[in-house]
Amino acid sequence: MQGGGNFNLAQYSDPSVEARIDQINQITDYTKAQQAWGDLDAQLGKLALTVPLYTTNDVVLHGGNVKNTYVDQWRGWYDISSVSVK
Repeated sequence: MQGGGNFNLAQYSDPSVEARIDQINQITDYTKAQQAWGDLDAQLGKLALTVPLYTTNDVVLHGGNVKNTYVDQWRGWYDISSVSVK
């Protein structure tokens, strides 16, 4: 898969999948393309190519002169919109 705006975060590479993506990109009928993308998505979904969004192994610390700090539960890091200096 070539660079340039794709979202292949898992760095997955399979020549048959890449060929299918190229084929689907050539489909001009919206309904047929939608079905083809859905079929490919279902095929890839069965491979469970997912990456965890966070890990519980992070240690998050801050200094004594910092206030309003809390760890965002979604990202597992500080919500910098609320952090300030005492």
